Amino acid sequence: MKNLIIIAARKNSKRLRNKNLTKIGKKNLIQRSIEFALKISDKTYVYLSTDSEKIKSYSKKYNIICPALRPKFLSSSKASSSDVCIHAIKNFIKITNNTVSNVILLQPTSPFRTVAYYKKTYNIFKKNKKPTITVSPIQDKKFIQTSKNKIKFLKDEKKNFYEINGNLYIIKVSDLIKTKSFFKKDFNISITKSKKLSVDIDTIYDLDIAKKFVQWNY
Repeated sequence: MKNLIIIAARKNSKRLRNKNLTKIGKKNLIQRSIEFALKISDKTYVYLSTDSEKIKSYSKKYNIICPALRPKFLSSSKASSSDVCIHAIKNFIKITNNTVSNVILLQPTSPFRTVAYYKKTYNIFKKNKKPTITVSPIQDKKFIQTSKNKIKFLKDEKKNFYEINGNLYIIKVSDLIKTKSFFKKDFNISITKSKKLSVDIDTIYDLDIAKKFVQWNY
C-alpha cells in the first residue's frame, strides 16, 4: 500500500494571523508537521498543499513535493479538507506517475504527534480499511444546580463520548474521492488520553496551551 502524506496549510486564518507559521518552541507549525511526516514516510510521498509562497518555501528546504500554489477556490475558509486533498492527490499522480492507495492528512494546527500514536492509528485503519480519525475523551465537567438558595456541584457523567482532536486522518483514496469526505457512515476512531496530543490550535488560548507544553518539556 502506498500512503500519500498531505500537509494542508493555507496562509489566511480568521482568528490567528499567519497561524501556520507560528512558532511553538524553536519550530513553527509547518516545520513540525513536515518533520513528523518524514519520520513516517519517504519524502517522495509527502505533499504540501498551500496558497502561500512563504509556506511553499519549506518544501524546498525539506525537499518534499509542492509543485504550485493551491488555486484560490481551494484557499478560502469555505474550502473543505477533502476537496483540498483530492486536488493534491490528482496533482501528485500527474506529476509523479505514482499510484496512491491511502491518504494521511496532517493538519499543522496539531503540533504534537508521536510515531507510537501514528502506528496505533494506522494499525486500526489496516484492520478494515475504514476511514480512521483520532479522538480524545470529552473531559468531565462540573456544573451547578441551585435549589432553595443552595448550591450543589454535580458531575456530568459522560462516558464513551469523544471529540475529534485533529491529530491524524487516514482514509482510502477511493473512499475519499467517492464520498468527498473523511467521514463515512462507518468509521474507526483512535483514542488518546494525552492532553498534549489532543492540542488543536484554533485560538490564542490553544496557542498558549501548546507553548506551555513546550516550556514544561512535557
